[in-house]
Amino acid sequence: TIEDNEILNDFDGSGGGIYCLQSMPLIQGNRIARNQARFGPAIYAWASTPLIVGNTIASNSMYVLMPLFFGAVEGAISIHLADDALVEGNRIVGNTAATGAGLYFSAFRAGQVRNNLFVGNHAYDPTTFGGMGGGAYVMVTTNATSSIQLVNNTLVSNVGSNLFQEMGGGIAFTLVPPATNLVIANNLILSNSSGLYQTLTTPMPEAARTSVRCLILSGILPASLSITMRVQGRRRSA
Repeated sequence: TIEDNEILNDFDGSGGGIYCLQSMPLIQGNRIARNQARFGPAIYAWASTPLIVGNTIASNSMYVLMPLFFGAVEGAISIHLADDALVEGNRIVGNTAATGAGLYFSAFRAGQVRNNLFVGNHAYDPTTFGGMGGGAYVMVTTNATSSIQLVNNTLVSNVGSNLFQEMGGGIAFTLVPPATNLVIANNLILSNSSGLYQTLTTPMPEAARTSVRCLILSGILPASLSITMRVQGRRRSA
């Protein structure tokens, strides 16, 4: 258990604040701010089952000093090969990374991201003048045994775009073919550079059980979005 700490101004290659490897940590009630790393400047978890609950994750990034440092590759919280991770009730504010500035979530079997506040996160890679998934980026792999859930989150004033297109100011996601187990439901996506963005894969899933039910008040569709997506060979962006 890592609880009620302040983790500030640390530096590492992965996990500037906290690094988890093949573990089941409870990370609760911490303030993790102004840390620097290429992968997971605040929290990095590999092949772990973290419970990340009620933390403040703020202003984490990576130095940009080219040609030595090119900024963070993945978001403030970066989770890979998660067996059943939970990210709940966190304030994720003002972080910067190329993909999933607030949260980069790659689930192995299952996982939930719920009741979080994502504000003012910026997906930015200085080499491409932009980034993807300002608030959060989720990758669903073929190993997912149940739905990966992003529910009841609030995403405000996040940015995910480049010089040519919007790439999910609120949320970006990838379904690795033939993966389909993703639920994005009951989220408030407000005043971001855009709403939702799905990456193009080869082949695209033919019939997805991906459910999307969000209130989007910015981006390409500034209206209530209530659909069940069936991915049939083209990228979806909203």
